[in-house]
Amino acid sequence: MVDNIRIGRREFLVSAIASGISCSVPAAESVRFDDSLSVLISDMHVGGPGSNRVHQQGLLSAAVDRILEMNPLPRRVIGFGDLAFLHGLKCDYETSYPILKRLADAGIEVYNGLGNHDRRSAFFDCYADDAKRSFVPGYAVYRIETPHVDFVMLDSLNEDPATARKGCGEFSVDVQKWMMSEIPRMKGPLILAAHHPLDEMCVGDRPFRSFLASSKNVVGYIYGHEHCWSPGWITCSYKTGRIMRTLSLPSTGHWGDIGYVTVRTTPGVATATLHQRDFFFLTPQAESPSMIQNRYIQEDNRQGCTCRFSLACS
Repeated sequence: MVDNIRIGRREFLVSAIASGISCSVPAAESVRFDDSLSVLISDMHVGGPGSNRVHQQGLLSAAVDRILEMNPLPRRVIGFGDLAFLHGLKCDYETSYPILKRLADAGIEVYNGLGNHDRRSAFFDCYADDAKRSFVPGYAVYRIETPHVDFVMLDSLNEDPATARKGCGEFSVDVQKWMMSEIPRMKGPLILAAHHPLDEMCVGDRPFRSFLASSKNVVGYIYGHEHCWSPGWITCSYKTGRIMRTLSLPSTGHWGDIGYVTVRTTPGVATATLHQRDFFFLTPQAESPSMIQNRYIQEDNRQGCTCRFSLACS
């Protein structure tokens, strides 16, 4: 018996056509899915008409092409914010929406977190489904269930110009209250997620790092923002020796490490694997002697880099 695999319309049609059978199949199940497989994308920075860079749209489209070629398909794609180019304009989201809609049309669940270049009002105007599924009204907060571990996407976007440090993250009072009330009551294991690095945020009167370390049902933290594939870990307890895995994601389309990450779960471990497409800084460029470091980074990151999260709760 194969676990977590669902056979759907596409595979059935291929078999039927090969057998010469004429058939009509309901569109509800359109593909073969692996419920234990997720794809993580981040920092797409897609601009609308008039933005001065256009490579982001093409790179996101190429990533979607690659995802739709997977067999089986991932059950879900999770975005980690900075979907918009620079200022969260509605035209940015109107440009990215049809690209990501291809995933939803194939039956893949699509979730979008928010980063410092996003703006909630314009985002939710275009991505109404994300507003409906949020656990905190007005914010992008989701619990994303998988067979072996749940992802909890948190909204770290600070839109207040009076208090926001440039590009830095912050959990709103509403999001913090929800975290302190709901996360301790959730049955683990959980991997928390947001756009920003963990040391930029607080929960109540303590650093987010401390909240993570004291949460016995939390086994990891994944974030975007830095455009860099970078596994890490934090200390949870010197007394017990408990640590927690962290992971910084590549950019799917802007600059830095370019690619996406797959996460496959089993009962004991979630394995994140980097799928690197390119590396460049600021804009794609033809290689020159001064750019050889770009190629070295790209080649180093194409060796099947992985980051494993133990799903054993303490």
